[in-house]
Amino acid sequence: MKIEINKKIEKFFQRCEYNLQNNYINDYIGVIVTPDIEKQVQQELADINTVEFMHDNKNNWPSLYIDVDKYLNTPYNSNISLDNISDDVFSYSLEDMPKYELFNVSVIQDDPKKELNDSLMLRAFNKPYKAAVLKQNNKFWMSDTFAESNTIDPYAKKAHGNTLTFGLGIGYFVYMALLNEDVESITIVEHSKEVIKMFKKHLMPQFVNNHKIKIIEGDAFNYFNSEFINKF
Repeated sequence: MKIEINKKIEKFFQRCEYNLQNNYINDYIGVIVTPDIEKQVQQELADINTVEFMHDNKNNWPSLYIDVDKYLNTPYNSNISLDNISDDVFSYSLEDMPKYELFNVSVIQDDPKKELNDSLMLRAFNKPYKAAVLKQNNKFWMSDTFAESNTIDPYAKKAHGNTLTFGLGIGYFVYMALLNEDVESITIVEHSKEVIKMFKKHLMPQFVNNHKIKIIEGDAFNYFNSEFINKF
């Protein structure tokens, strides 16, 4: 098959090349967006062709703010306490999260025009709050961030039958998937004995339907094969 290069194709490649070099969205990470300039920043994001703001209907542009109260009332945050976690490996603390500061909250947003103009999804908290932080051997390990829930929730809602996941973390996916009535069991492959011990002692007792949980201590790469995965 031979493709004849014409002006239309040339312009397409020019747009793709421009988009590959366009990193303007990164300049907005950490920007402070107060309510009085939210619309201005939305327009700026539209002007640089950020995926969420590509369309001209400004009434359908998403808000740049995360409602902290709504987020803290989600199932995991409402029912699971991390502040009881304390042993010779893991420790709990609170970290101040500022209001109005933009940060990425999701996976890369695909360019609907297929011109390589993929972009970030930026949001800011509408008020400050204290986020739970877990440290492993005095080093940051895990936090109950909005970005985590925002990226995991869609997959937890899709889970069904005998479900498999690799890695425990703070058990967010496990907890949310267990709320799904279509899930019969959840098997987790986790390589860290310390994480398994912490989870079983401090977190698993707080989970509804925790009898559906099975934890395998092992390396995910050793289980990442069709013979094992096809069971789920």
